[in-house]
Amino acid sequence: MHRVSPQASTRLPLTVRSRRKLCNDQLQVDLENDSSFCGDLSINLKFLEITMTTQLEGKMLTGIKKGIIFRDKPPEAGTTWAIIGVVFLVYFFYVMGSWITSSDFARTMPASPVPDEIKFKMNLLQVVTCFITVLTIYYFVIKPKLRTGRFSFLALFMFAHITTLVHDPLGNYSAVHVAYNAYPMNMGSWANFIPGFLTPNQNLMPESFFMMMPPYIWYNCMLSAGFAWVWRKLAERFPQGGTLIVIAAVFIVMMVADLVAEFGFIRSHGYSYIGGIQSVSLWSGTMFQFPLYIPVLTAMLTMGFTTLLYYRDDKGESWADRGIGKLKLSDSGKTFVRFLSLTGAMHMINLVTFWMPLQFFTMNGDTAPATTPNYIINNICGEGTPHPCNGANFNPRRSN
Repeated sequence: MHRVSPQASTRLPLTVRSRRKLCNDQLQVDLENDSSFCGDLSINLKFLEITMTTQLEGKMLTGIKKGIIFRDKPPEAGTTWAIIGVVFLVYFFYVMGSWITSSDFARTMPASPVPDEIKFKMNLLQVVTCFITVLTIYYFVIKPKLRTGRFSFLALFMFAHITTLVHDPLGNYSAVHVAYNAYPMNMGSWANFIPGFLTPNQNLMPESFFMMMPPYIWYNCMLSAGFAWVWRKLAERFPQGGTLIVIAAVFIVMMVADLVAEFGFIRSHGYSYIGGIQSVSLWSGTMFQFPLYIPVLTAMLTMGFTTLLYYRDDKGESWADRGIGKLKLSDSGKTFVRFLSLTGAMHMINLVTFWMPLQFFTMNGDTAPATTPNYIINNICGEGTPHPCNGANFNPRRSN
């Protein structure tokens, strides 16, 4: 019998024939070097693939149109992503646990008086975000669980996305780029516990419990679910349009949606892109400036999440948790592994599509607009500190 190397990618001319004596009712494959092996053959006409399971240590050999490429069957994607998910979940609890038990877990008070009008807007935003959070949890987590007895895919998607909150301070990882209003309830930030974090004074960054954190439960999840629906409808409406055209259309809708949503938060004084590159920003030079690379990166991020919901097979499995259903585990065990798989995939999407490319822009940012109020900057940089609010001239040396 001929054993095919797992690394082999050579196209091998072959002949498939039935030889019951040699192969015990299986098919025999003869290679050009006169060697052969036996196996069960299946052909997927849709993707023009030939799959053969051989008697050789359970290896899976795949044939592809225009020549046969033999290779071992790769491990199920779900288990690989689950391992990555374990790493990120441990990281999440390490960073958050270290922050909560440290002196950095302290309220950041506004560095200047907050006008009553702004207080009203902040209180309203906190109420609205919390209300949406409660509705989201009820309709997409609790209600399906009561009806079916298990968590839905979207619920697991939501749980996994919550853990990506740990990356939120990365907007200021290399230099100060964004600043939050300190009026809403907060206990500072966990930035100092993120390995390699360069920017000083980030323990003062007010990560609001009721305004900035709740959207991690529903914002990207609902957007991704909505865009998956839009994607599906566009593909049905324009079947001849081509996948790339449909993706481009969805991408543009994503950018516009992010611009509208963030514009509302920024105009309400919720936060400000104080270190944005002004030459590519709307309303540049003001505290309301909005860098146009943000909706592009956000659309990339959301597109990555949306593929998890759009590209699901007939078993309901995405590209990240594929194969989990085959594991010899209880239903609850499979659910947990599925959650780990989604966690691993969503963290990687988060880092690769948004936070990592954002560092280029943060390191080339401009000086914070002079009109930015102190209750947004809160002494993380600028006046009263040795560190300018300017990515291009930033001195990466911590003061705490």
